Amino acid sequence: MTLPTLDQLRAFDAVARNGGLTAAARELGRTTPAVSYAVGQVEQLSGIKLFDRERRRLAITAEGRLLLAEARKVLRAADRFGSVCSRVAEGWEAELRVVLDGIVPQGPILNALHRFGLLGAPTRVQILVGFLGDVQTRFEREHCDLMLALDLENDGSLRVADLPPIEMVLLAHRKHPLHARPQPPSWADLREFVELVVVQPEQLARRPSDPLFHGSDQVFQLPDFIAKREALLRGIGYGWLPRHLAEGEMARRRLVPVEFEEGSTHALHPRLAWRVESVGKALEQVRELLSDELSQS
Repeated sequence: MTLPTLDQLRAFDAVARNGGLTAAARELGRTTPAVSYAVGQVEQLSGIKLFDRERRRLAITAEGRLLLAEARKVLRAADRFGSVCSRVAEGWEAELRVVLDGIVPQGPILNALHRFGLLGAPTRVQILVGFLGDVQTRFEREHCDLMLALDLENDGSLRVADLPPIEMVLLAHRKHPLHARPQPPSWADLREFVELVVVQPEQLARRPSDPLFHGSDQVFQLPDFIAKREALLRGIGYGWLPRHLAEGEMARRRLVPVEFEEGSTHALHPRLAWRVESVGKALEQVRELLSDELSQS
């Protein structure tokens, strides 16, 4: 079966909306005979009578109404295709892969994505999550376009933008033995208890001096900071949480800062990074929106 052309379907749609050939021709900027011929072609190719021509105003038939609904789906898809072609030609990427450190607050990330969606860009955005050094590993291994990382090595191949710091708080359940000590605990004291972490085992091994790792004899590795917060609430151990995830439980006094002798807070410094040679409107927009939202949080 030979299918009608988009031009013929547009004529069919215009006549149905305007209720007549003359008004449809005026809207389309074509002659009335040309519009009439186009509609006739749709009828001939489909084998279906689309309009009742015995009335002064063309009335669409029941069968015609069914075909019209499908024709409009085709026209919307064609318009979308044309829009995507134009925007890709203007420099919008087909896909953008972003890897984030899971410690970063999710609200600003979602706000940035929402604002990007409102732009109507033809870009599919994929968000991946890692922690500390794993972020850059995934950025390189999975050919991502943008990363938001804490632990970043730059050999000159990356452009980097600093973001506001994230405050970490050393916490334990209010009934944890660490809170019963007469003096603020030392590193040696902390090593006596279960330490909760969200890192890969190899990172613990090669970063013994990191202020967020204390080298406890018992280390429980958890998949993310939500699980870590739950473990802290159950009194399983102690560990660092970003303040934005801890504030509610701290206000309820369910989680209490550990009065560590070297301080119970620590600032982490997230940065956005992308390849020097990377260009594209989606990358530029997402980067700017993430920076803006995280700066306001």
